[in-house]
Amino acid sequence: MSIRFFAAILCVVAMGAPSSYAASDPGASAPASGLVADLASDAGAGMMQAASGTGNGQATIPVKPFSTAAIQVKLGLAGVGLDLAVPVAGRLNLRVGGNYFSYNPNLVVNGINVLGNIQLRSASANIDVFPFGNAFRISPGVVVYNGNNITALASVPAGQTFTLNGVSYTSSATAPVTGNFGLSFGNKIAPSLTMGFGNMIPRKGGHWSMPLEIGGEFIGTAPAISITLAGTACQTGSIPPVCSSIATDPTVQKNLAAELVTLNGDIPSQLKFFPIVSLGLSYKFGKGGGR
Repeated sequence: MSIRFFAAILCVVAMGAPSSYAASDPGASAPASGLVADLASDAGAGMMQAASGTGNGQATIPVKPFSTAAIQVKLGLAGVGLDLAVPVAGRLNLRVGGNYFSYNPNLVVNGINVLGNIQLRSASANIDVFPFGNAFRISPGVVVYNGNNITALASVPAGQTFTLNGVSYTSSATAPVTGNFGLSFGNKIAPSLTMGFGNMIPRKGGHWSMPLEIGGEFIGTAPAISITLAGTACQTGSIPPVCSSIATDPTVQKNLAAELVTLNGDIPSQLKFFPIVSLGLSYKFGKGGGR
């Protein structure tokens, strides 16, 4: 069994995450007919503007900066998110928010017990620009905290074989091998650029909207794999068995370091961009931000 298999465990752990998230509708307590009417009104106005190219200053009242606010609950690749937006000009909003997701899959892969830990945590600030005065927006911004990471703990049963840098080892019966694996996602602070449809602060009236956002953040470096092994490993085929502690054996550590170089070298450089995709439901407070 190759140590590359252990690195692949990270992918298995990630794939073990639910493909969808469940979140409560913040508008569930409101009458369904009122919510549907507001959403239909906002969506219809946005589509009419996009189709006709209207949405100029003649159709709206000038916005007073910070005259109102809106809150949004969203679901996306980064987990469950919460955003707060305020208007700063007729076609500009300031938006701040964060995302969170946590999952701990417990798997058995080819007889190896794997306890995974997926942690997605991020916070960002964006300027939502509506260049045509309709529902379309472009949003430059910055991710002020990137706490996304995946870790896994694997235990190798006694007698199970694995390889490091092409050298075969067997997990000892007296001190079976264990491994800690990590996958980090670039810099803690990263610039971002997204686009989408929907204004959290509708300028044409109404309170509800359903913003869609697609884009990415530049995390600076490709994701990096880390591996730490412990326990006792025996060289496969040696008679009598030659066993040594992985933590203190310089040859084992050298092979582990070489394996890590190969694994990280196989990660495509294009993965320096972390995707951003989300769909939200937002509510604007009061009557500010337009009529």
